[in-house]
Amino acid sequence: QLSTKSSTETSESTRILWCTTNKIDVINQYKEIIKGFLASDKCAVITVRCHPQFNYKSFINEELNGCVFGNRIRYSESQSIYDDIINSDVVLSSSGSTVFLDAMVCKKPVLKLVNDDYYMGDLGANEMTNIYTHNDLLDEIKKISANRGDPLKYSDLLNTDSAEWIKLFK
Repeated sequence: QLSTKSSTETSESTRILWCTTNKIDVINQYKEIIKGFLASDKCAVITVRCHPQFNYKSFINEELNGCVFGNRIRYSESQSIYDDIINSDVVLSSSGSTVFLDAMVCKKPVLKLVNDDYYMGDLGANEMTNIYTHNDLLDEIKKISANRGDPLKYSDLLNTDSAEWIKLFK
């Protein structure tokens, strides 16, 4: 399990989980959104969780070489996506990913990095905020940081009352 704070985090840091998908999206999201966001927001720390089939750690490290904010990006070492989600304040997900469902279970806000190559229709439309630019991301992170409460405990995640589960599946 990840620790709740890394050595680069402060109490003002916003912990962002960036769940990656394919290489072209990693390139576009980093260059068009993440890089500009990190240059503007001096406190955010991003944990990258690579797609299980595509590990782009070396590519991202290459892009970060020499960047002053490179130490504010780290990589997940957790086996479970739920550990990563629980230890984050917000989840960044590609528009073609279903990670937002996992984040919903954990009651975490989801920001959808919009890709031109995916269309999910109305799936998750009310549960995610669309992000097109680094300024969109900056604005949303400011809102989320201002309203951040106490972190969730595992015991808060699932209701074990069978009547609640029966309502869900009716």
